[in-house]
Amino acid sequence: MHSIKKYRLQSKTLIYGLDKIFDKVNSLNVNQIITQEVDLNSIWWEVSKIINISNNGLSKITKELNELSEEEYEDWGYKIQDEADELNHTIDWKGMSIQSLLDGLGRLSDLAEEENLFKYFNQ
Repeated sequence: MHSIKKYRLQSKTLIYGLDKIFDKVNSLNVNQIITQEVDLNSIWWEVSKIINISNNGLSKITKELNELSEEEYEDWGYKIQDEADELNHTIDWKGMSIQSLLDGLGRLSDLAEEENLFKYFNQ
């Protein structure tokens, strides 16, 4: 099954990409966020693209697995499905965690624009 080998390699690359994005976001300082020096929306969409790539790869594998006989699936196909699901779950979890972080940082930026941010620091 060629697709799972390709998906394994692709998943490693996607996970590495998500890790690099997390490192980039984690290294931002408050000033960069509130002055919108870094475009958080473009980073959010970059993460979304990675999640979509993973979902598309999983769909290809699932389609191939659906073409197996019941016996083939019970013998070895379910193992491939489990592995592919696990990889996709890892990418989804990492990606959605980063997107949630970005959403929170975006709210921080919004508060600064409304000048409500400073009331939290002046109390």
